[in-house]
Amino acid sequence: MESVALNIQSNDFLDGAEIMLLGHFDFGDMQYLIDTTARGEDEKIEAYRHAVHNIDEEVEQLAKIITEAKKIPIAIGGGHNNSYPLIKGSAKGWHKAGVLQLAQINCMNLDAHADYRPMEGRHSGNAFRYAEEDGYLQKYCIVGLHENYLPQNVWVDMVNNPFIDCLTFEDIFVHEKRTFLQAIAHAASFTDDSLTGIDIDIDGIQNTLSSAMTPVGISPLHARQYISFAAAASKPAYLHICEGATRLSDGRTDATSGKLISYLVSDFVKGMAIN
Repeated sequence: MESVALNIQSNDFLDGAEIMLLGHFDFGDMQYLIDTTARGEDEKIEAYRHAVHNIDEEVEQLAKIITEAKKIPIAIGGGHNNSYPLIKGSAKGWHKAGVLQLAQINCMNLDAHADYRPMEGRHSGNAFRYAEEDGYLQKYCIVGLHENYLPQNVWVDMVNNPFIDCLTFEDIFVHEKRTFLQAIAHAASFTDDSLTGIDIDIDGIQNTLSSAMTPVGISPLHARQYISFAAAASKPAYLHICEGATRLSDGRTDATSGKLISYLVSDFVKGMAIN
């Protein structure tokens, strides 16, 4: 991913001065310890949920440092569990920087899943629920939500919450109740009263070699339109591109995914320039 991004040409469209490559987290030792010492599946699950808390603290602290300096974090990779510390750290940082009166932000998410499952222990499926319950997430809008993978209890909680909205994949692309750009415009309007975290799940892009390739999803062009429009139409608190696997389980490098992510980052920076 880094090599692909660094090969973007410096020109009148993007000269690279707007971006700083900070580094990456490595939690491999933690994973190895759990995999080699946990006794049974239940103990492994419990250990991993505890490990997510440690990851939360690291990600939150870095997001807070970046936003406190009035810079915008761009987080790439990992699971959607990282949305919780990104929301929490960014809200705290922008508040301390004097940009927000309260340590609370909005979020829009282009995703097949709501990631709003019950608080049963921290994982990638309930990051936004934890952020809301802890008071760091105010409004939340999901674009492209797949009806087939929406639990009924989550759906009921969402429709009864005036601070949550969604536009399903089926309503946009199957029933064509509104266009994709209209859906993004709706999400931007719903969240425009505060700084807004911009999330996108690479797993929702059709035919990408991510960790869970989907046969039905948005196109790479839709992903680029979403990032570009959201960056221009909202007041971004952070950008979160999650689930993209630039290195596959068999050790091969997925240059296609890395190149797509580099396009999304550059689209975000260019969109911010329009804002």
